Amino acid sequence: MHIAEKITAKTAPIFRYHVMVKLTTKINHGRIEMQTVKSALTVATIWMMIAQGVTAATPEDRYAISRYTTIDTTPEVRQSNPLLTVVSFSFPPTVETVGQAINYTIQQTGYTLAEMSNLPESTKVMLTLPLPSVQRKFSYVTVQSALKTLAGDAFLLLVDPVHRVVTFVPLLHDEDPISIELNGVKQ
Repeated sequence: MHIAEKITAKTAPIFRYHVMVKLTTKINHGRIEMQTVKSALTVATIWMMIAQGVTAATPEDRYAISRYTTIDTTPEVRQSNPLLTVVSFSFPPTVETVGQAINYTIQQTGYTLAEMSNLPESTKVMLTLPLPSVQRKFSYVTVQSALKTLAGDAFLLLVDPVHRVVTFVPLLHDEDPISIELNGVKQ
């Protein structure tokens, strides 16, 4: 197994700590040249980037626009997958239900919410619920995370990238709903 495959997102902080301890030890226990420090930091940075899934552009993704300038021609992540765009927004007062909030959230992504007639009954109920006041503002979240938060933990977000449709399915089956009795009234 290649060493880059051994380093995962979970082990990246441990790897970072190990590299910094080794580097600090070298600096503290003897004279070290600045070039060696820069090299060690560069290697540590590259390994952390590999561990976190950051990749460099391949030569065919580079385009020379002048003798000394090249540009990266690969699309950004948010262009390839609009649901991974980091956004900050507040819902206007006209947005009152969870369904309206979901439609507002995806309106600039090119995605639409599935037709109501194709949704399970519990999803229809969720979409008509009032929007909680704590969810009226989102700061620095991906569109996908905002959608999952709006729907809640009881629903799974499904994305059809071909038709650019999002929908939610309940984690519990509709056939056997859980009923709660409060004050003698069945809910």
